[in-house]
Amino acid sequence: DFGGDITKARANLDRAEVRYSPVSFVKTLQYVLTNPSRSTGAGEVYCLDDEPIGMACWSSDAEVGLIPAESINRFLRNAQNPPYRGFGAVGFETSNLLDPAVRNYLKMPDEIRHGVYVTSVYTMGTGSSELVSGDVILSINSHLLNPYGRYRHERYDRIGFEHLIAQAQAGETMTFRIFRNGKEESVDVKVRNIKAEDMLVPYYLYDKRPEYLVIGGFVFQTLTRDYMTMWGEGWQGRVPPHLYQYYREHAFRPTEQRSDIVLLSYVLPTEANLGYHQLGRLVVKSFNGIKIRSLDQMVEAMSNTPQSPFHVVEFELESPTVVIPKASLPMTNQLVRELYGISELAYIDPN
Repeated sequence: DFGGDITKARANLDRAEVRYSPVSFVKTLQYVLTNPSRSTGAGEVYCLDDEPIGMACWSSDAEVGLIPAESINRFLRNAQNPPYRGFGAVGFETSNLLDPAVRNYLKMPDEIRHGVYVTSVYTMGTGSSELVSGDVILSINSHLLNPYGRYRHERYDRIGFEHLIAQAQAGETMTFRIFRNGKEESVDVKVRNIKAEDMLVPYYLYDKRPEYLVIGGFVFQTLTRDYMTMWGEGWQGRVPPHLYQYYREHAFRPTEQRSDIVLLSYVLPTEANLGYHQLGRLVVKSFNGIKIRSLDQMVEAMSNTPQSPFHVVEFELESPTVVIPKASLPMTNQLVRELYGISELAYIDPN
């Protein structure tokens, strides 16, 4: 007894579909219930004929979304055999392939009327190394995909191909039948997971301290989805467009040249940084002449120009260049510690 009452509610099991959950960047199978008798909180369990079928992960006045019991059980089984490899995540984007003119342009034979078009490929996730933009995925593990990217499931009828990938474990191999350069071919695709911390713009960072670096009152940090949600409800339309573009267009495209988006997020006012107090939300392009790929590289770049009396920070979008005098930096840093109660002027994840 935890001091609460067990309550019941009813709803109609309407359909199964592949969609995003509120806390994930991966599309997974969900059950959708309609006409719930009361509002539903996340984590509530729904049963069919006294058998649990899923756990609520989102709800509205008209519908409730469930994580199916089969997905939860699969996770628990896989987690019992360390190391946990995770489920597969899609490493590309697709669009419907309905227009006959597009099929003609791709030189697809008239008898091939199925398949979904690959519009872009990420640098991480399943298919990121094997597929290219312009491919048409005809089938995955012998499951034909219709022009909407759906396949016929023996239990759920037509659902998105993402389910095929999500129910596979990272490290497994799937067979993609594709149409490329005017002909059909089979491609062995390695199933890959996507870890949020490896994204160019991480979707979330659980159990991790935010990374930051304070130099003379200039506060640098990495761009994350959590950072953008500080703009509040409807943040997608309130975040500065150049920051949102990185999240929307490049989050799944880290490279060796750039693994993080580093920001000057704020300036803690002191006399030493007078004239820069209004700067913020700027993407760092270079520090002391070095193109910045990550926050830890900024620490390295601080020793790049020992002969120069200044640290020089350049930003994207032709924003003003910041010049930080080195001679007064120790005194300024100490002042920032005292004025703003900052015990550590930097935290870089050692991993």
